[in-house]
Amino acid sequence: MINNLIAMFLTWPWWAQVLAILAVLFVLIVLINVLLIPFGIIVNRLTSNREKSLATHPDDDLIGRVTVPIEGDQKGQVSLLIPGGTVNLRSAKLYREEERAANLRLEKGTLVVIVEEKDGVLYVIKADLQNKEA
Repeated sequence: MINNLIAMFLTWPWWAQVLAILAVLFVLIVLINVLLIPFGIIVNRLTSNREKSLATHPDDDLIGRVTVPIEGDQKGQVSLLIPGGTVNLRSAKLYREEERAANLRLEKGTLVVIVEEKDGVLYVIKADLQNKEA
């Protein structure tokens, strides 16, 4: 049967053979994409290293470094230290009301713990790395 198909194919004009080959390749590419793209999307979502949410395990602290000083009730900027070396710059304010009222200033380079996020602004406290258990 396959030999008959090949013999019939070889009797076609050259331009019909080329069109038939292109049509078969097109169908194969479409089928591969339809089957593999959803699989790739699922694998990417499962293995993605990017930050999905600030809601982390309660024992895990999300650490950042101040890149623009934060003082009192004014906004500064924090770069998130995400596994894999990714740096994400975000707007930040002091979390504790008493620190804002006392006009506390976190200088550039200070390590901070991100406590929460509201309306795209991170609320931070100064990191106390001495009390962090290994």
